[in-house]
Amino acid sequence: MSRRLLPLFLLVSIMSGLTAQEGLIDQYFAAGQRALPADPAFLGRAFDVAPDGRLVVAVGLDIYQEDAPGAGTYSLLGTLPGTPPMFGPAFLRISPNGSKVAYGDNAGGVGIYDLPQLTGAVFNASHFDATWLDDDHLAITDFGVVTLLDVNSTDPMNPANPILIQNIGGASAGITFDAAGNLFTGNGFTIGGPSVTGDIKVFDALSWTAAITSGVPLDFENDGQFLGNVLSASPLGFDGRGNLLVGGGDAFGGGASGYAAVISRGAVRDALAGAGVLDPNDPIRALQLDPNPSSGSFYSVTYDPASGELLLGEFGAASLWVFKPSSYPGSGEDFSMAAGVNGPTSLEPANHMVQAGDTIVLELSSPLGGNAGLLPLVMAQAHMAGTNLVGPALFPSLHLDFSAGAMFPIGLFVPPAVLLPAGGVQSYAFTAASGLGGLAVRVQALVGTPLAGNGFFSATNAQEFIF
Repeated sequence: MSRRLLPLFLLVSIMSGLTAQEGLIDQYFAAGQRALPADPAFLGRAFDVAPDGRLVVAVGLDIYQEDAPGAGTYSLLGTLPGTPPMFGPAFLRISPNGSKVAYGDNAGGVGIYDLPQLTGAVFNASHFDATWLDDDHLAITDFGVVTLLDVNSTDPMNPANPILIQNIGGASAGITFDAAGNLFTGNGFTIGGPSVTGDIKVFDALSWTAAITSGVPLDFENDGQFLGNVLSASPLGFDGRGNLLVGGGDAFGGGASGYAAVISRGAVRDALAGAGVLDPNDPIRALQLDPNPSSGSFYSVTYDPASGELLLGEFGAASLWVFKPSSYPGSGEDFSMAAGVNGPTSLEPANHMVQAGDTIVLELSSPLGGNAGLLPLVMAQAHMAGTNLVGPALFPSLHLDFSAGAMFPIGLFVPPAVLLPAGGVQSYAFTAASGLGGLAVRVQALVGTPLAGNGFFSATNAQEFIF
């Protein structure tokens, strides 16, 4: 029976062009905090994540490197020359290959230093925020403009640093590039307008590279494509699944604050196609991460490429808030499956340890009620413990093996009741059988709905049970 499902999944995948989850429900989970180096003199911190997952942190002019990914303990690499910035460093950004670090001194100088030696030079370059385009070029936002610094320039006082974009009608914001080289930046604080705090625009790669060739910068207010208004558009970034990350907040304009936004890849794709704008209040295709609600914080948000985690920072805080991604992400839409063994259930995908006679509980729900009244389908597949199941390449939100060469078939369970309205949970209990030692069983649920991003069905995260 499971073999008959494969043509349907492949057909849907091809028709929809689906390559990542459309929504963000159950896609990130709070996972505690990660300590930063102490700052007893209140010199200010800036940090970034190296490709291997270790944090590199500036405390004033002191540069620390985390002893191991996620350790929260640090060793001093050295101290940069100069006077500690009055308001702390503007930014610290590690190059894509991890060989260099860029340090904004908040006083018109951008230091480019080799890691871990910290040898290098300070380039004359006004700045607010920055991101690496590649290992040789640093894109910088400054007051009303975006520039592109050639970090191999031989004259640090007069480096190659052409203006790509000008006439931002306010203070500069964050900056990032997507996988296609399109440049995303925004208005960080309304001054002259007509753009306002939090407006995000995208400039395609052909346009901004042409600006370098021609020497005529693009105009922020009149060129590019408006995508939406989110917080103060600072910082900006992408996670490994193509979701847009936005931090900051509108402190004086009456706009939003108090959370970091994650906007789904599907929402970004639609905005780029002109089918709507980015909406941080979308209950399915946006997340508002606020780990410290009492503070009303203006969060920074940084992606850790080694672990897939998001790191949220608060001004002056001694640690970062950690959000880890789903291990087996579904489509992230309005359909959830919690699981547990002999006790409480959790929506967070986990490797649940099971013995014969244990009670396995699955809980199905439609958190927003959009799938209420629909009949779900639960799928389960055994595999050897310690191995992995690989789903259809065209549909990475499925985590069962539908191929003809799968060692074990997929079992199906159709619950006897439809999904309940918002807040309602269907609970099903199963007794673990004996004789399953050395096996693992992965479980995932689907619900057919035309409201899904692919127009056919939504998938929960998968849960793993190890016997």
